[in-house]
Amino acid sequence: MPQQHLENLITRLHDEFSPGQTSPQQQQLLNELQNQPTHPSVKDTANQLLESLEVEHPQAAGILREIIETLSRLGL
Repeated sequence: MPQQHLENLITRLHDEFSPGQTSPQQQQLLNELQNQPTHPSVKDTANQLLESLEVEHPQAAGILREIIETLSRLGL
């Protein structure tokens, strides 16, 4: 269940952005989240992305916080 919830959150996060709405670095971090959702470093990736998005994209930041909580529940 948490794995499916994580995948749904990552999809919601991607849906928050139109093409060109993120910097190349932010897009790279978004892609890492989507391509490696259970990799041990994914929580670091989510935290980096949260820091870069929280001011300009508060809704995306909220989703990222939920992703980080779900990763913690998964033991990552």
